[in-house]
Amino acid sequence: MGRTIKVGPIAYTMREIGDLHDGGKRLFGQVNYDDCEILIHAGNAAQQRRQTVWHEIVHIILTQAGRNEDSGNEQLVDALAYGLMDVIESNPWLTEGTKAGSRGGNNGREDAG
Repeated sequence: MGRTIKVGPIAYTMREIGDLHDGGKRLFGQVNYDDCEILIHAGNAAQQRRQTVWHEIVHIILTQAGRNEDSGNEQLVDALAYGLMDVIESNPWLTEGTKAGSRGGNNGREDAG
């Protein structure tokens, strides 16, 4: 991947790692706050890697908001990550007019009249 993801005032570099572990436990992803990196296990399918990126972004958002206890709640983080990923991918018009979205037309919006 090698992309940069800006979350709040901080830009995180996203890197795919061939073998991502924490001790003896294999990880799908991890945030390295000291080096401003999002590390993603490269061996997973593309869809799983995208979900993992959203999962790590939610960790960052909660941590930046001072919600460290919530950031440690993997069920909450997963629910928010799956929800955000689904809403954004299912409704691309939501990013219309932003730097991230360059789609024209109403893309299913009913208020485009």
